[in-house]
Amino acid sequence: YGNANLWRYCCRLFDLMPIGALIDNEVLCIHGGLSPDIGTIDQMRTIERDQEIPHRGGFC
Repeated sequence: YGNANLWRYCCRLFDLMPIGALIDNEVLCIHGGLSPDIGTIDQMRTIERDQEIPHRGGFC
């Protein structure tokens, strides 16, 4: 494509995607699993999603 713009747009898109989804308050769907630092769904809800994935903590 001549430059890295498409890659940057894709990275930004993934930075904004939800961590997971709770279906009918019964099924939690998450790609890749949860960090051992996250113990409850409420803890997941408090994560500021609009950021690059860090290397440490509950959001890595």
